[in-house]
Amino acid sequence: METTIHLVMETPGANAYQILSEATQDDEPKPIFIFPKNQQKNQFSWKISDDHTALELHIKDIESSEVFIFLSHNTSLTDQIEATMGTLKNDSNLSIGRFILFLYSPILLSSPKNFYDWLDGVVHFTDVILFTNRSNENSPNIKEIQGRYK
Repeated sequence: METTIHLVMETPGANAYQILSEATQDDEPKPIFIFPKNQQKNQFSWKISDDHTALELHIKDIESSEVFIFLSHNTSLTDQIEATMGTLKNDSNLSIGRFILFLYSPILLSSPKNFYDWLDGVVHFTDVILFTNRSNENSPNIKEIQGRYK
């Protein structure tokens, strides 16, 4: 079965898993959600191989046409993407889909140190940014982000 892998990065509070779970609840076959080892929210996990050339996907067989891999803040983003590319190269049944960033909008009101440096790095790879918990209060900040990356 041909399987599309989507990469997901999120800021704390964005609730990407909940949003994606609800959005795909009627899909058949069900998508698989894979989390970094020791951070998983289900039985599926991944880690970078010891030689750093691929992702070790801790699932038996992929029996879904869609997989969402949640990336880690504790590992270099570049390493994770390169390992994903190595996995795709090694398995002709896998293809890359989208790189989705879920951004918890209230974080823009008081962003952590180096947040925009981090965001610039992530957006370099990102296909789409989904702003969660939007409000009138953080709307100007969202517009600034949209203008920054047009």
